[in-house]
Amino acid sequence: MFNLVKKFIYRAIGLGVLRTEIRSDFTKINSTNNNLNLSSAALSAIDELVQRRLDEKLTQYFRWRMPLSFPEHGKTFIHTNDGHRLYVDPNEPFMTLHLLEHGEWETPVRRELQRELTEGATFVDIGANIGLHTLYAAFLVGEKGRVFSIEPHPVTMAMLRQNLEINGLLERVELAQKAISNVDDATVAFEYFAEHPAMSGLKVSREILDKFNGTLKQINVETITLDSLVSRNNLVPDLVKIDVEGFEYNVLEGCVETILKFPHVRFMMEYGKVMAESVIRPGIGGEIAKFFEDKGFKVSKIQENELAPLTYEQFVAEVGGDYIFAR
Repeated sequence: MFNLVKKFIYRAIGLGVLRTEIRSDFTKINSTNNNLNLSSAALSAIDELVQRRLDEKLTQYFRWRMPLSFPEHGKTFIHTNDGHRLYVDPNEPFMTLHLLEHGEWETPVRRELQRELTEGATFVDIGANIGLHTLYAAFLVGEKGRVFSIEPHPVTMAMLRQNLEINGLLERVELAQKAISNVDDATVAFEYFAEHPAMSGLKVSREILDKFNGTLKQINVETITLDSLVSRNNLVPDLVKIDVEGFEYNVLEGCVETILKFPHVRFMMEYGKVMAESVIRPGIGGEIAKFFEDKGFKVSKIQENELAPLTYEQFVAEVGGDYIFAR
């Protein structure tokens, strides 16, 4: 059945004609260039190679683009473009739809992860969600590296754990079901945003909640500072990713010792001005800028096709985005 579908698709999009044209081009090149002297058998081998590559691409397309739905468990199963298996939440209106359509999410962020993380590096993922970047980081740092992922909500943590398990990485990635904050061992309320789980946090901004006409479910979670996480787990962090829906400054307040002890550490942070000012206070972007600038960090914005250096005045004026802070 698949072969019939494959032939139909090839015919519909003209790949059969393309294969014939490639063979014809090689024949012409062969006849006008004595150095090549390709035999009929060689031309046939080229033809077979082209066909095999087309078959591989089509098989890959069907394998990774056809999701499996498990409505009784509230999950959908897909493959990402880099070959990882992934359970996603079908109720998530942005990340899941983008993954289903494109096979990846936050492509520029993944580009910078690849640039920042080498084999043997240590990556700390604060706000790991269902583990998309955790999985990719585990691949990048290899068996000699370390990945430590933090996600406070039990439903999201369960999906993160399952995604690691089905990719054979559960033993390679360390997990903590806590909220990274500026105080240790406290119990705080965590708001689960049912209509947009990826935006859940210690407090969901009123602007975002009104925009999506959302509902919240509240649970209690334990906090830990990044300093304590690093110390208690003997981490030597190379890159720390912070995605905490507005509470970035709280995380930074709890990592001063880590920055002093590990001057090479770099931060990848998602920041949105409206959200951060809503859940903490107006002008918090300026406080974030001062925190990093006083410690000798430079800031760059992760853009679609490049990493663009900014001044801190430019950062404060930004509406939001993903940023790299490095010394």
